[in-house]
Amino acid sequence: HKVVQRQLDAIIVHSETARSQTQHVLRPKCLVARSPFGLKRWKDYETVDDRASKRALVFGRLNYYKGCEMYPDIFNEVHRLDPSIKITVAGQPSKDMPRELIARIAACPNVQLDGHFIEEDAVEQYFREASLVLTPYTSMTQSGVVLDAYSHSRPILAFHIDGMREFLPYRTNAV
Repeated sequence: HKVVQRQLDAIIVHSETARSQTQHVLRPKCLVARSPFGLKRWKDYETVDDRASKRALVFGRLNYYKGCEMYPDIFNEVHRLDPSIKITVAGQPSKDMPRELIARIAACPNVQLDGHFIEEDAVEQYFREASLVLTPYTSMTQSGVVLDAYSHSRPILAFHIDGMREFLPYRTNAV
């Protein structure tokens, strides 16, 4: 970082949390600027068709900070409460994700695991086929998944973590 930082005029981040962490950890000599993430045009509101009702989506790279170790317990409990709810988990596992954990996620009776890199032109379909987006993250500084859910008019179920507050339209103490 120190070699690269000498060459930088600025570091651009996408959330206040990321800006604060960058300044605290890296202590760069250059400007740290916040630029809104996901500046794509939001789609007009679309209702969820019958095929998407009771369909949840967990989207994006499978990493530990996204709560992956909790997925089997969460998904099995959802199935116990209502077996008609289906959950699509779409995203490439990070290299440090144990195969055993990926297998446990895939074995949940209500889960369809698409454990590969999702091409940009397929993103639209995943969000259109879901009635809500699950983000059981344990931490986050910025999230394209949250903004994609917003842009597709999909509600988000999230854990109470600091980074999520930045994406709420009204600053609240509750998430």
